[in-house]
Amino acid sequence: MEYCVYCQAPLAPGDRVCQNCGRMQPLAEFDQATMAGSNLGTVGAAPCPRCGTLAASTDPYCRNCGLPLNSTGDQATRRSTTNSQPTPTPPPPSRWQNQPATPAYPASEQAWNQEEILTPPPPPEWVQRPPPYQPGMTDPQGNFPTMSGPPPGWQAGSNPYPAGGAPPFPGTGPRYTMPPPGISKPQAPRSRRPFIIAAIVLVALIILGGGGAAAFLLTRPTPTLSVTGPTQSGSNPAGAPDTKLHVSGANYTSRSLITFFLDGKSLQGTPTVQTDDNGSFAADLTITDDWLLGQHMLSAKDGKDNGPKNAVAVVVLAAPMLTITSQYQQGNTPAGSAGTTFTLMGKRFALSSQITLLLDGNPLAGQAPITSDDHGRVQVDITIGTDWSQAQHTFTAKDAQGNQTKSGAQVVIVPQGVAGTPGPKGAPADNESFTLIVNVSAKDSQGDDASFTQGLNITGQPDPAGGTVCGPDDDGQPHTFTGSVSSGVTYTETVVFSCKGTYKSGHLTYTETAVSDKFTLSDGDTCTVRGFYVYGQFDGTFTDASNINGTYRRAAFNAPCQRGIHFSSLFRNTAQGTWTGSK
Repeated sequence: MEYCVYCQAPLAPGDRVCQNCGRMQPLAEFDQATMAGSNLGTVGAAPCPRCGTLAASTDPYCRNCGLPLNSTGDQATRRSTTNSQPTPTPPPPSRWQNQPATPAYPASEQAWNQEEILTPPPPPEWVQRPPPYQPGMTDPQGNFPTMSGPPPGWQAGSNPYPAGGAPPFPGTGPRYTMPPPGISKPQAPRSRRPFIIAAIVLVALIILGGGGAAAFLLTRPTPTLSVTGPTQSGSNPAGAPDTKLHVSGANYTSRSLITFFLDGKSLQGTPTVQTDDNGSFAADLTITDDWLLGQHMLSAKDGKDNGPKNAVAVVVLAAPMLTITSQYQQGNTPAGSAGTTFTLMGKRFALSSQITLLLDGNPLAGQAPITSDDHGRVQVDITIGTDWSQAQHTFTAKDAQGNQTKSGAQVVIVPQGVAGTPGPKGAPADNESFTLIVNVSAKDSQGDDASFTQGLNITGQPDPAGGTVCGPDDDGQPHTFTGSVSSGVTYTETVVFSCKGTYKSGHLTYTETAVSDKFTLSDGDTCTVRGFYVYGQFDGTFTDASNINGTYRRAAFNAPCQRGIHFSSLFRNTAQGTWTGSK
């Protein structure tokens, strides 16, 4: 194998230009064109003991390597080209990797396994200098140096070959078949694996920005997540809303807060969870109505965004339930009467499914079809019909996939006006308190006008009593009124009243009684009614939520006078008529 005398790269057989550094190599032999015109054709020629280049016997130095050729003993080592023995045919050139595996070292060295050499041995210092001029060769650096002496460090009579050896046939063998004098044995080739590993680590350091990040890369945890539920759907943990999933994780970053994700989105309302020193945690997650029915992917990540490779599939099961609200209550039960409505709300049904309402187990007659929304929820107002019996009932519901409420919603149907429900025609509820302004239009038995205006106070009572009705003067205290009688006599009447009245289901009755009645006349006489009498009586029914009308009557009385100065007694005739009132 030949090597470049400049960079020591291997040369292919016959190469004059190094493929590594691009420099032209010194001639190793003279061809006929080179020898033409030289003294080599007329003077005996012999190869240079060092490089094997043919040189004339009169040449003082080798034209290839610069070795002095006229020193004592040098000529004796050269073989004459005029020898009668035929010149052997040189072997075909071969490339570096095909050289014999174990060419001989100098005697003082061990065998040299050339197959292990990845790079050629370095050249001696002198070959790194510009080569000497040879005919037909142009100096690569553009000048033509001359050799003024032998290479530095060369000793006359030295031979780079083993004892008894001879240089190869000129121009056919490698310039160096073994380390030149003064060159130590090359080191055995080293594996490239450590270099590759170091390069990978270096790239990781550059990408991740430093030693801490690289350490994290090399020790990045591989978290695992497991979930168990109150039941199974196939092979997946499952549960209905309001139930809990038990979640446990391992191999997370130690002492790190955990964030839970449902279908890739941060799960709100979860408890605060932190891993322990070993990077493990356990928590219970409650399924809420915000988790849509069906399959979801549950995952968890720590503060460094480490999470399992694959999220865990969990299934939210349908579990329909109903709630009913009403603005009326009987105890703790929603109440209603004919004409009122219940608001029915359902959830956890199949998504976008037709819902069937059941009253006491039977489909609700006359109810328009209703459908759950894309979250499995439904809301509808139910109007109570007059054919609903006044009793307690149970509502249930089921969707088109057969999911049915496990427990029903209780309601109670009451008479109109009870439990705060409106009375007939929207009249005030039986337990409502309110005031009426009453206008009485009446005449007495003599045809005289007996009209007046007064107020009535209705006080609601707990069911089923209904309300009470009284006038503003029905308090058991004396009340005075003034008037006049014939002959210009005036009077002051002092009356104590009592009342009795009811209000229920939009119907009102009211009786005002004069417990005592006394007249004091302007002439000094007094007249007193003996006993009590009906001062006024009302009976009426509401025609709508605010208005009422009915009939009115009053009884007659007679009050004997004590002295009889002008009158023996005073009296009042019966009267009757109608009345109207408004809230």
